Amino acid sequence: MQVSLISIGTSRGIRIPSAVLKDFNDLDALDLKVENSRIILDVIKNPRDG
Repeated sequence: MQVSLISIGTSRGIRIPSAVLKDFNDLDALDLKVENSRIILDVIKNPRDG
């Protein structure tokens, strides 16, 4: 899926489409890392979620 960079204040970001977000309940935070010239987003799970 291709997404465009958007301006957010003095930064740039992406919008995550709702079709992707619907698979994640109560998503509050993501872990961002860069590996081999790739941006990787991982869901940070609440420890109380089990």
